[in-house]
Amino acid sequence: MISILRIVQAMVINGITIYGVFGAQWTVGTAIALYWSENVIGIVLISLRFLLHRALTHKRGHSRGVLRDFLAATSVFTAAHGIFVFLFIGLVFPKVAPEEVFDAASFKLGLFMIGSVMLLGFLVDAVAMKNTPFAAVRFAADAFMPRVLVVHLTIIFGMLAMLLFGHARALFAVFAALKFLADMISRAPKVFGEKPPRWFVWLARRTGDQNVLETWRQKREGQLARIADDELPMAGT
Repeated sequence: MISILRIVQAMVINGITIYGVFGAQWTVGTAIALYWSENVIGIVLISLRFLLHRALTHKRGHSRGVLRDFLAATSVFTAAHGIFVFLFIGLVFPKVAPEEVFDAASFKLGLFMIGSVMLLGFLVDAVAMKNTPFAAVRFAADAFMPRVLVVHLTIIFGMLAMLLFGHARALFAVFAALKFLADMISRAPKVFGEKPPRWFVWLARRTGDQNVLETWRQKREGQLARIADDELPMAGT
């Protein structure tokens, strides 16, 4: 049920910005700023999930520095990318696409709508946090970083393509589709099943890994052991 809610949440959040650009005539500069802001909100809310879960459950997984590693990766990356976005929107857009410059009014509206949906998702999680396994909280963090990376790279290369070829809205449509796909993939479970997918076995054997089934079994056992150990109480609790 929770996984379905996360997928619906991602669809709504993406739909807000896409409709804003193509339905409400928000500018592309505004949309890019909203996408970056969405990442910032996501970092804050995931961090709050960790802190709340630790306070309520005292699971051993919190002693492994998962939150610290998450913040070290996402905060630095997002801050650096924020500088890039600020310079691009403030200096490049006014010259190459003046009709798509940042608009504060639509940005505030979009930020309120997106922030409200994300906050609602956090509150839903918070209600059940005491009974939530550590693996679910860790999954949210593990899934967030690849999504951030995809979004940032797509923004960078999409904006460079706009500089070269123009057509800001056409390129934004491609970017929006890629971001939506990244959001859907990031919400897929990252758990090793009993057997690897057939396509994975075929690809592994074609690349020289003839022990793919044994490797898969070992990784699955290691993952399950880590998940079980994470659920134990922290020392001294």
